[in-house]
Amino acid sequence: MVGFKFILGLFLVAQISLASTGVEEQRKYLVDPTMLSGAKLNLIEPFVFHPHSQYITYDIYFDTPTWQIRNSSHSFRLRRVEKKKGKWDYAVQIKSEMIEAGQIRIELEYKDLSKQKIEGELLTDLINRFIADEAARPALSLKFTKWMDRKKESSLAPFQKLRDLDIDASKLRSVVWGHSVRQRYHVYTEKGSLLAKTYFIKQSEKNVFLVPDFFKTKKQFIWLMEASYDRSIFRDALNGKTDEWVINELEIENKYRPRKLGTILLNDLEKKMQQIWQAKTSTRSKYLSSSAHFHKDEKE
Repeated sequence: MVGFKFILGLFLVAQISLASTGVEEQRKYLVDPTMLSGAKLNLIEPFVFHPHSQYITYDIYFDTPTWQIRNSSHSFRLRRVEKKKGKWDYAVQIKSEMIEAGQIRIELEYKDLSKQKIEGELLTDLINRFIADEAARPALSLKFTKWMDRKKESSLAPFQKLRDLDIDASKLRSVVWGHSVRQRYHVYTEKGSLLAKTYFIKQSEKNVFLVPDFFKTKKQFIWLMEASYDRSIFRDALNGKTDEWVINELEIENKYRPRKLGTILLNDLEKKMQQIWQAKTSTRSKYLSSSAHFHKDEKE
């Protein structure tokens, strides 16, 4: 019995680990936000957008003085997520950019920052202060750089990836930062819908540990995708520029397995959104968009 529990524990740890480090098929769109509320959501049936949560994310993006991360088509950030009032989660993350619409992106992150310190201060406290205290940001940015210098040879996945890209983490400094109000949606179709009949869609073969509880209790719905609509405001972190850069984007993630059928379904949804919502495809991440706005004239 003990052996079984031990093996089960290892299996669960593996599933959690996979959930935080993976490959995503994502697409980004520019959409009028009025399309994503009320009756207008019903215009793209048999695809159903079900709003299920809203939360706030704060991102601090880093790059070298020669913009090596941006030039390598990646982004590197410290993130704070507030999914419940006063309850924050933190992560350090590296993510590949989307060169072409619909391209699969690679994301590597490390979430256990609660015990990470630099010069005796908790890294999470420094992130909180950076967000809250404008005057302290230059000094805090230097502390982040010292922490990254300490971690540059570590086994943490984001820093391993930096080494693969031949980027020296000790040269990173904060360049832009911002916050996003994110509305999340489950995207599904019903078992008897025309879509399900056309493609003979069955329940997703997605790992049961990664399927939202919503679909475990509502068997008549077939989980296809997850969607996020972000309204983001970004600011310069290098030169103290005071203007703000606003970004509005809809991101769709293919969650259906087998993946090939999921891609076909995503293609169908895209056509519907383009026809009915006048959605426009986009490839620029928040980092590319905001860093180009504030630092487009800088030498790379």
